[in-house]
Amino acid sequence: MSDNAKQAVQAQFGRRASWYVVSSVHQQSEGLDALVRLAAPLPEHRALDIATGTGFTALALAPRCRTVIGVDLTLGMVREARRLAEQRRVSNLSLCLGDAEALPFQSNTFDIVACRHAAHHFADLARGLQEMTRVVKVGGRVVLEDTCAPEPPAGVPQPEADALRTSFLGASPEARAAFRIRLEDDGTLHFAWDEIVILGIKR
Repeated sequence: MSDNAKQAVQAQFGRRASWYVVSSVHQQSEGLDALVRLAAPLPEHRALDIATGTGFTALALAPRCRTVIGVDLTLGMVREARRLAEQRRVSNLSLCLGDAEALPFQSNTFDIVACRHAAHHFADLARGLQEMTRVVKVGGRVVLEDTCAPEPPAGVPQPEADALRTSFLGASPEARAAFRIRLEDDGTLHFAWDEIVILGIKR
């Protein structure tokens, strides 16, 4: 992400940080419950919450882990998260500024890496995923949760777009319902979701 883009993100979310504190969607959701369940935290685990925002995911992990670090690009978000942690007397949560595409942590550091309601904001999602993979330990878990439907896949090579289309069209009835897969008479394929949680385990 360019410096100008990062500054725009910081300005946008810095202005709205106090709103996120009272957002019911960010405070609690089925997706957050599923993220915590799939993360499978243990008392000895170290967890990282990327783009922590006002810290709700980090705060959900903290009672179940030895230590949790929340990192965010925006100072206003980190301040709000720190205030919430102090109000709740959470002592094993640290918060810092950092870029999801250039995480300020050593490789193979964390048992759990989480990212919630944020990946759709990344200018370079592939780079963000590489960083998550880098900092999680072998055998560790990366858990992503998001609520944003995808944009049309502009610029995707045709073979990849065809493979994705084939995969969607061959999906099970449950998957078709979950992703709202719908084929129009003109051949246009639509898909979307309300909330999706993805687990990856580093091998």
